[in-house]
Amino acid sequence: MKTTIFGLILVILLITLSLFVLPGCNKSSVQPTANKPISTKPTALNGKSTDTVATPPVQYATTPLTGDEITLVPHFYKSPTADSSYLYFEAHTKNSYCGTSLLHASYQLVNNNYIINFLDVIQPTPCVIGQNPVATELSFTQSPAGNVPLGTFPLNVTLNGTTYTGSIIVSSTSVSFSWAYTSGVLIAPQQISR
Repeated sequence: MKTTIFGLILVILLITLSLFVLPGCNKSSVQPTANKPISTKPTALNGKSTDTVATPPVQYATTPLTGDEITLVPHFYKSPTADSSYLYFEAHTKNSYCGTSLLHASYQLVNNNYIINFLDVIQPTPCVIGQNPVATELSFTQSPAGNVPLGTFPLNVTLNGTTYTGSIIVSSTSVSFSWAYTSGVLIAPQQISR
């Protein structure tokens, strides 16, 4: 059941993310664009002229993450052929935003240093779908594809101008996190199987 729900959430997030990422193809500069209004030209119906009502364009606004808390849920992916693996996180807000919002973050893996910067939430205005916590997936794939090496690696996460630091410890059987924070940015669980 959890896999089905996670799969559904992932599909929705990927579709939503593709609306923002594909036009720019840049992880750190996701910028939504407003749709153009629909034509309001009169149309004929049974020989009578009627006016159509324009659907207002969807507008997007960025909302700061002030006062919010992010929980990172770690996962380890290993390809079926065992020729590549990577670490990824599901990031969830504690606060609620419009249900179709996007949690906007930049992230990178540089020399086995994991770096995440949570920027804001991009949400439609007005919100007509209701409020919920929002989530995104942060995948630390390697280029070229390879396996996550064994060892201890830095993890730096910035939220609202505060940088939280810890370590990722990778062994032959598990991935664990040295993370001392109980607010701001959380990691749960702090150990997963490899």
